[in-house]
Amino acid sequence: VDFKVESQRLTDQLRNVLEGMTDGFYMLDGDWRFTYANERAASMLGHPRDALEGAVFWDMFPEIKGTAFEAMFREARERGTSQRLTEYYAPFERWFEVNVHPGASGLGIYFRDVTEERRAAQQRYLLEKAIRELNEVVLITEAEPITAPEGPRITYVNDAITALNGYKPEEVINRTPRLFHGPETEGPELARLRAA
Repeated sequence: VDFKVESQRLTDQLRNVLEGMTDGFYMLDGDWRFTYANERAASMLGHPRDALEGAVFWDMFPEIKGTAFEAMFREARERGTSQRLTEYYAPFERWFEVNVHPGASGLGIYFRDVTEERRAAQQRYLLEKAIRELNEVVLITEAEPITAPEGPRITYVNDAITALNGYKPEEVINRTPRLFHGPETEGPELARLRAA
């Protein structure tokens, strides 16, 4: 086995993996200089690769000084332990998830833009809060046929259920809606629910 050829083959494979990543990845040496940045990192950081590689990180991004990002980078380097942070980066008006991994020659940094995920989570939270606080009962069941012996299970109810019948939401989750059946439930109304 020619170790030089094998080493080059593995290096090329690693470079192909790093270039194909959807996350940004860059490496900083012991002097905080960029030694490598994949194309995604260069695009997300807003600088061509040849401008990044060899440049001092703090010179390229002085606004990071004094932020949680700087604290995380320095802690990873000083302690020799991997660090992870999700934080808003004001200059780009974006949220980033950053993973920093120390190595013998410096730091490897993986990062991705999670702005849309944060927005979606916030919208879900607001929607859930609005539904939970409605005065009307909202009840969601599984979609299995209502004629199944055990019936579909309740997967969600809002807080209005307590005012209507005294049950707390946790008392009805995973139970069948038959819990609410009474003498008036049979007949045309139940048939309408089954059809729906």
